Amino acid sequence: MSLRVREAEPADAPAVSVLLGELGYPTSGEEFERRLEAFSGVAGTHVIVVEDGGEVVGLAAMQVMPLVHRDLPVARITVPWWSARIGAAPGWAAGSRTSSSGSRAGRAAAGSI
Repeated sequence: MSLRVREAEPADAPAVSVLLGELGYPTSGEEFERRLEAFSGVAGTHVIVVEDGGEVVGLAAMQVMPLVHRDLPVARITVPWWSARIGAAPGWAAGSRTSSSGSRAGRAAAGSI
């Protein structure tokens, strides 16, 4: 197993749309490309994919948000899909729920990572 984590690219749209569909969020490649473009245009946001041998097998998104009650921002990390084929989700996603397909979805604040 050779995992690689990198920023998502428009070329990942077909694979990501399959992953999202498996979790119950039917999405076409074109829809994901539009969403990725919109997401990428917002400061402090990132969409990453995990590859295993060149195949996209995981996806996560991060949003850094300012707070009104303190100076430091908070980060929200969403892990909508993690392939059971590559093992357990990362420790910071341990509190996430597992769907019937074995996919994992959850959120963690930066302070809890």
